[in-house]
Order: sequence, then C-alpha cells, then structure tokens
Amino acid sequence: MCIKCDVTCGTCFGEGIEECTTCNNGLILYKNTCITECLGNLYHDVLANECKLCHIDCTACTGPNNN
Repeated sequence: MCIKCDVTCGTCFGEGIEECTTCNNGLILYKNTCITECLGNLYHDVLANECKLCHIDCTACTGPNNN
C-alpha cells in the first residue's frame, strides 16, 4: 500500500514530517526533515540540497572546509 508523503517532502520513506529523503522546492533536507535554512554550524550543500555540518574548527561556515 502506498502512503502519501508529508507536504514538505519531495520523496519519503514514511508519512511523517521527519521521514523525507528529498524536499519540495525551496526547502533543504536536514536529518530527514525539510527546513527553510541551515542554521548554526551548518551549511547548505547545494548539490545535495542538504544542510551539512561545518568543519570541526568552525562555528559557522559556507562550506565544508576550515577556511
């Protein structure tokens, strides 16, 4: 049986808001949830359309490296 994804998800593995595998336009995937922006020590990986952790030396960043 097919179950409809949450409205924020493009694709999913379940119907909950925290079960997304991709996001609808304008949203970014972070820990299986679609959010509007990457905050804190996260950066937006545009190719994967995901929020990812900054390098361990950084408290904020725009990419994965320590520079």
